[in-house]
Amino acid sequence: MASWSSATGVIVAILILIALLLLNRTRWNVSGRLLTTSFVIVWLAGFVIYDVGMYIGHERASLFANIPMAIVHAFEMFLLDSDVAAIHDQFHDNWCFMFAFSVVHLLAAFITLFFVIKHFGYNIIAGFRMLFEAHFMKNKQDTYVFWGLNDATYLLARSIREHYGSKNKDYRIIVVRTNHDGETTSVKNGMERLFNFLSLRNNDLERLRELDCFTTSTYTDLIHLALDDFDESGHSDVLRHHLDLNMLSRIISRKTSDDVHLFFLSDNDNENIQAVGNLKRDKAITGFARDGKKAIFYCKARYNSVHRVIEDEQNVDSIIVKVVDSSHISVEMLKQDVRLQPVSFVDIEPDATVSSSFNALVVGFGEVGYDTVRFLYEFGAFVKTGSDDKDVKRSDFHCDVVDKDIKNLAGLFSVNAPSISPQMSYNDEQSGHKMPITLHDLDINSVDFYNHIERLIETLNYVVIALNDDEQNVSLAVRIFRLALRHRKDMNHFRILARVRNDKGGHLLRIAEHYNRLWAAQLHSDDASKHRHQLKVKSDAKIHEPITLFGSMASTYTWDYIVSDRLKEEAMSFKDKYDQSIMAAKIKKETPLKWDEEHRDLMQLSGKYIGFSPTFTGIMRLRRVQRQNMENCFHELTKRMLAKVALGPHRYALITQHLLSRRENEIEYKWQNHVPDPVVTRVLDVLAQTEHLRWMASHEILGYRDGGDVDFQDETRLLHGCLKPWNELSIPVKSYDYNIVDVSLDII
Repeated sequence: MASWSSATGVIVAILILIALLLLNRTRWNVSGRLLTTSFVIVWLAGFVIYDVGMYIGHERASLFANIPMAIVHAFEMFLLDSDVAAIHDQFHDNWCFMFAFSVVHLLAAFITLFFVIKHFGYNIIAGFRMLFEAHFMKNKQDTYVFWGLNDATYLLARSIREHYGSKNKDYRIIVVRTNHDGETTSVKNGMERLFNFLSLRNNDLERLRELDCFTTSTYTDLIHLALDDFDESGHSDVLRHHLDLNMLSRIISRKTSDDVHLFFLSDNDNENIQAVGNLKRDKAITGFARDGKKAIFYCKARYNSVHRVIEDEQNVDSIIVKVVDSSHISVEMLKQDVRLQPVSFVDIEPDATVSSSFNALVVGFGEVGYDTVRFLYEFGAFVKTGSDDKDVKRSDFHCDVVDKDIKNLAGLFSVNAPSISPQMSYNDEQSGHKMPITLHDLDINSVDFYNHIERLIETLNYVVIALNDDEQNVSLAVRIFRLALRHRKDMNHFRILARVRNDKGGHLLRIAEHYNRLWAAQLHSDDASKHRHQLKVKSDAKIHEPITLFGSMASTYTWDYIVSDRLKEEAMSFKDKYDQSIMAAKIKKETPLKWDEEHRDLMQLSGKYIGFSPTFTGIMRLRRVQRQNMENCFHELTKRMLAKVALGPHRYALITQHLLSRRENEIEYKWQNHVPDPVVTRVLDVLAQTEHLRWMASHEILGYRDGGDVDFQDETRLLHGCLKPWNELSIPVKSYDYNIVDVSLDII
């Protein structure tokens, strides 16, 4: 009997496992409401069965006296416990009663099974999948590990799947569920918290199934590790001993042939940084790196000098940390669309100078607002019409920044950019001289704010709304749009950009498109009908101006911007072309280092410097130079647009036919087999001057000042000798600006 019982138990366990697998593969799920309703109905039926079954004949009071035990037995049914002994013998011989007794218990067992599968079934299957992957499956080229399950994880993991496509299976995605996932503001304790952690919400369950990824869980916080947890060399078996993630450790160390990518994308920057710092020292990961493979950490945090320390603490080439700043990326994305660059909102003259002013308004001086001001100040630098080589002036630029907390935010900006010295509208001691940037202490709901908007609206070119509330951003964009219609003579050179992080249903996008569509229809309306009707713009047309939404999580957390680092790849390509042109013109005697070589050199990860700390000057130079390469890449669109508008299609074609050349350290172009065109030459001169103005603006916004001699540089004190007017630069120094123009326009 014992043997038969054991065999029966094994068979039942196998059948249950098969059932779980089948239900998992069919994406089966039971709604909570249906499960609750079924539970109540079956419980009531069980209560009646037990109450009647314990009835003592001719004792009517027995039906009431049995109620407490009937309640207990009714609940026990769902624990797969049937107490037949509690039923009196006279009911055992009644097949109708016993059939009802059996059916009710069977239904209770099904409800219990459904409950277990709904809340714990996916975890059970996920555990078996991890076990098979770690021990029996072949190696995969890349492993992507996400620490925590949230919107950022889901969007990026989905983008990774789309990048590889359905045919490429040489990768795996693993989501490590932590005890912070899905917690509300009311912290759960004890069994309630444990149950919430082990179970899965319907939304999370659907996301995991859609991603078709591996998943595991840990109840231990990665950030709560003390110095005593690490050995003398600073390492520890974090994954296996502290987090009990044996299968994950094995997959990383034994089942990944190339790279492992680890993502920490929670909303708590400090916890992300601490978690990365601890897991970097895991023995499985450090051993993986010693084998010549790469372990790449992605840490969601603000892109500043404090958080970037986690990047600078790179001891070996094979362990890399990247700071992921979604706010920073959302502004960088604006630079990639020339229609959203300041050059699209100014009047360009035939010599590529700018005759109109660029006036911007930034509402909200948080992360996005701060980066937007830096972007506009740099990319809004043009040569003013009427300038000549001896007196190159920057075209008129002004940016108003509004925030109700501006007094607490202004200090950081002023300290970081002393050369700009922003004007404080609330400071009566400042002079009446209008500075390029003015900071206003205003609440967007105040009368003063809307009075200020009405004063600016006629001359505004560019409005960026970057508050913390998506719906509030779009609502304010619509109100400013309506003010513009009331007070502006035209809507040319006018754009409103509203930052929207989450718009899952597309509701906010539909609002923006609705008002854009109304304005487009207004432009095509029939004057005879007093602008009441039109036959050009369809009612479902998708129009994204003058109100444009930007910075969504769906567009930010993608393969291009996070994993492959598209912005860096484009900057590297520009640097390579620039270095080749320098070598061709023999401007530099030494061979320029490649991007990665320069990084290893200044971070002291190669040669005789291995094992020694990099210098502050080395790191600052690395950041400045790499940043300039990225800005040169983005500003290429500005230079091309200036040239195209100024020259027209015929003359612009001349500069793309490789008819021009320059000698070493010279700024004059030679024409090959073609009559020199002074108009083209003048435009190229202006573009080089524009590049110098952009370069100066980018350094001023970083805090650099004039260092005196043109050859003097001090990265520690933020001094650079080339921060001078155009006429004070030597011809060899000017030739660098021309070289940027040549690469941008593909002249050389």
